[in-house]
Amino acid sequence: THQDEFWECSVCTFPNRQSETHCKGCGNAQPGGNSSSYNSKPQAPSAVQSSAAPSYSTMNDINSHMASISLGTGTYPNGINMMSSSAPPPPPSSSSTSGTMKVHIPAGMRSGQKLKVRSPAGDEVVKTIPNQSEWSYEIDGRPYFRLQFGPSQTAAASTASPAMSAASTMKVHIPNGMGPGQRIKVRSPTGSEVVKTIPNQSEWSYEIDGRPFFRMAFGDESNAANYSYSTTLSTPPPPHSTTWREFHTRASSRYNPPPIGMKPVQHVPRGVSSITPNGRHKSLLIGINYTGTRAALRGCINDAKNMQTLLLKNGFPNDGSHMLMLTDERHRGSEYQPNASNIMKAMSWLMKDAQKGDVLFFHFSGHGGQVPDKTGHEADGFNETLIPLDHTRAGQISDDVLWGSLVYNLPEGARLTALMDMCHSGTGLDLPYDYNVNTRRWTEDVNPAHSRGDVVLFSGCEDSQTSADVQGYSGAGGAMTLAFTKAYQQCSSSTYHEFLSVVKRELRKKRHSQRPQLTSSQQFDASSRIFSLGHDNGGITSMIEPNHNPQVGRQKRRHVRPARQGFGRAGGGNDLFGLGIAAVGAALFADALF
Repeated sequence: THQDEFWECSVCTFPNRQSETHCKGCGNAQPGGNSSSYNSKPQAPSAVQSSAAPSYSTMNDINSHMASISLGTGTYPNGINMMSSSAPPPPPSSSSTSGTMKVHIPAGMRSGQKLKVRSPAGDEVVKTIPNQSEWSYEIDGRPYFRLQFGPSQTAAASTASPAMSAASTMKVHIPNGMGPGQRIKVRSPTGSEVVKTIPNQSEWSYEIDGRPFFRMAFGDESNAANYSYSTTLSTPPPPHSTTWREFHTRASSRYNPPPIGMKPVQHVPRGVSSITPNGRHKSLLIGINYTGTRAALRGCINDAKNMQTLLLKNGFPNDGSHMLMLTDERHRGSEYQPNASNIMKAMSWLMKDAQKGDVLFFHFSGHGGQVPDKTGHEADGFNETLIPLDHTRAGQISDDVLWGSLVYNLPEGARLTALMDMCHSGTGLDLPYDYNVNTRRWTEDVNPAHSRGDVVLFSGCEDSQTSADVQGYSGAGGAMTLAFTKAYQQCSSSTYHEFLSVVKRELRKKRHSQRPQLTSSQQFDASSRIFSLGHDNGGITSMIEPNHNPQVGRQKRRHVRPARQGFGRAGGGNDLFGLGIAAVGAALFADALF
């Protein structure tokens, strides 16, 4: 390809074919008459021209020259030395080491697909098309997104020129076998060695040969980079020391709701490095068969024991200070019965001494219900509830109480994974973000309840659905718990999106109509973030998402009228009300206390 077939954009220096009327890099119109910056026709030398002006015969020559310009060295096409005092000023952007460019999205392509892009510096990189919310549109309707680019040097080029700006970015190639959340040592152009966390795959780019890399800010770094110091703990905290027996005797079951209104808190932008766990694991498992009642179930205690087995394989200790199981087995003592008082105390025990880096797990298998929401917060007019063993006396525990007990109290930098296998469990923890596995996007609740911790809920069905109690190969159990444990055994350390897809597939294979849900307190890239309970047999660390919410508390954007109380659908395995026990008049646990 000869140089006279191209013209260089004066805005972003992108080389364009002469037939193109607008720059493919930034959309700038081709100047009339003198558009080619790389014209090979003979020119009479001027007083400041070098007699050894460079010639360009290939695109590689052009790209090499453009790279030298971006680093502040070399000569312009007319032979003028960039550092010469007699040289005229450089083109507007030829000395810039970073900026943005338009990337038009070809017809038929969509979010999540990969696209090869040539940067103004001549690098060919593969970028993932972002969500449509980040798209812009030309006047003619063509969609595009903005791509940020930086200098073309790599991490290996640690002996960068002193003339380079102290605030810029560099490429960091990702070694084979390493993935998001792992740490690598990098030498910056200033000569300092730093340890960086490999970001989510959505932030990776790719060389022509397929090697992945990401951009690292150095010098006067971006806001996101400024938070990297807090991703690890200098001194791991000691193990939990308060046993359930000790806690149970002196703890109160009274619910203390969070303060009303929103309050500002420290937060970081999305894309900041994940937080490394401190090694402490704590879990609460609840399984209720309601033995001896008209609403008896068969598999909920089995669910709790199966989850216990899975957690023990993934770094969760089985002692009185780190793991608690409540079941309605007759041979167990009164402090282990899953009545309303013990459940409230157990949630307080789970949250006790929680701090940054902790990894917690909450599992409930039993009956779930719905009652009218009198506060006007719920989009469907219902509060979702879990049903304790003594519900006829103590009432039901609403999602408002669960959010105030488990979610709001979790500190920033700690993670809670929850699995709720019960009817109407879709938004069982009132988390503000609901993940759509088809669009790969999060939807915020109408009246969101924000918090600082990293809480993720896998629920057995949508709010309007019931969950099944089934007979499996290893005995009776909840359909969601069985699918969850089988999916984790099949594809541990998969992404959240992949894991949820496998759970859905397992439920469909058994012909269950219930649709599992994924809700979260923080938005994150579910297609790249790895889901891991703790440390599995492969040693994969379960990373923690930092807080991205600028305010915490319950936000009321519009009032929703309370829904009319109904009854569960016939045939719902875990549906307490479908078995004839009326929900009308059943008190909420919080109401029963005051």
